[in-house]
Amino acid sequence: MNKKVIDVFGAVLNPEIKENIKDLTLSYCGINRENRYLKCEAVSNKYISNDTAQSIKTQIKDGMNLSAIVFDIVYDGVELKSEYFDDIFVDIKKKYSGLNGFFNDAEFNFQDNVLTINLKHGGIEILEQLNAKKKIKDYISEHFSV
Repeated sequence: MNKKVIDVFGAVLNPEIKENIKDLTLSYCGINRENRYLKCEAVSNKYISNDTAQSIKTQIKDGMNLSAIVFDIVYDGVELKSEYFDDIFVDIKKKYSGLNGFFNDAEFNFQDNVLTINLKHGGIEILEQLNAKKKIKDYISEHFSV
């Protein structure tokens, strides 16, 4: 597809969002007209905060009067950093609802391609049973070129 998000959805995005996502490019976008459901994947060469990503989804959903939207962002050439993980885990907890709560107040350290998580409220045994390590690894692999 390779069209810029602002070229396709610019009419429903506010100027602040448009300024922050000038280089965000759609790699896929499909709509189910009957159910008013939109699914898109976009590629970015810079990290986009979870707040901005959520604003994009909300503005497109509301502006196009959709019932639901999935808008995934894949990062191309973006170095994964520890400070991104609070945001990343917001998405991980949405995608894998069974993991929700275990990572509250957790500390994340990403160094030499190794993610270390310091849980503040326990639950490591349950996380192991839920196969959390694989789910986290899969999510990161899907969104970052690590």
